[in-house]
Amino acid sequence: GEGLAWEVEDLEPGAGGIITVTALLSPELTGPLAITNTAFITAPLEAWPEDNVAQAVLQVIEGEEAPPPVVDLVITKGVVPLEALPGAAITYTLLYWNAGDAAAQGVVINEVLPAEIEVTGYTYSGAEIMPVDGGEGLAWQVADLEPGAGGNITVTAQLSPELTGPLAITNTAFITAPLEAWPEDNVAQAVLQVIEVEEVPPPVVDLVITKEVVPQEALPGAAITYTLLYWNAGDLAAEGVIINEVLPPEITVTGYTYWGAQITPVADSQPFVWQVADLEPGAGGIITVTAQLSPELTDAMDITNTAVISAPLEGQPEDNVAEAILHVILGLASLRLPILHNPL
Repeated sequence: GEGLAWEVEDLEPGAGGIITVTALLSPELTGPLAITNTAFITAPLEAWPEDNVAQAVLQVIEGEEAPPPVVDLVITKGVVPLEALPGAAITYTLLYWNAGDAAAQGVVINEVLPAEIEVTGYTYSGAEIMPVDGGEGLAWQVADLEPGAGGNITVTAQLSPELTGPLAITNTAFITAPLEAWPEDNVAQAVLQVIEVEEVPPPVVDLVITKEVVPQEALPGAAITYTLLYWNAGDLAAEGVIINEVLPPEITVTGYTYWGAQITPVADSQPFVWQVADLEPGAGGIITVTAQLSPELTDAMDITNTAVISAPLEGQPEDNVAEAILHVILGLASLRLPILHNPL
């Protein structure tokens, strides 16, 4: 393509680099003239393309107005992740270089750390740096920087676990040198958003029971079957579980079977009462009760049968009761038909 292009090796969070391009301005130019040079960086999974383009403007001046060479230090700063919970590990990345045309001597970088940030270490690449004792935060003496030279400093840290969000923490870095000509770009900041920790509710027991009857309509004296399905929908083991099967007088139980959790009938209990083994979260069982509808019934009616499940630490009692309604119908033999007289 037009200009220069490079394939960059994979960049881990915080990693980067510096490319210095030397060039010669055409001697045929006459100033004053502004020449804009643009650089692009791209990757397939880029999430924030707004900062993928950078430009530099070169002012071509008239020959007799050539300025003296100057030092122009630049620093940028980023933080990963941009949002974090209290106690999380975070990484700050400082990128700096000499954008001037004179060598920078006596360069110092200061990393001002808020009280909520505890540094766990740092690494660097590029220009040699030496830590400087004293002062707030971190400080490094940087080796002399020729025009275009620079480096990268990666600071690892931990966010205080005592914080409560939401909170924004701003971290500032400075780069200085005695002959700096453009101090406007000697300061960089990174803002870390401390997010609120969601309160986790305590574990609870949540017993659920459902019930159905087959058939739903029956003649007096018919055999019927009730099915109870129950389980622990909570996230805490249920102990001391009891199931009560409340039977109307029109129903005579002929037996029961069960599947799943062990159940034990409570002695001398009427209606049926079962002690259920402890139920871990998600555990449960099925109880099938066989019965007979009283043959003495003479009227159509609805018979409601109720089952109740309970435990000492139940957290959601709304679904601890289940009902099944049996519709008692009458056969044709029980119907009294009117006598019709033939008028002929």
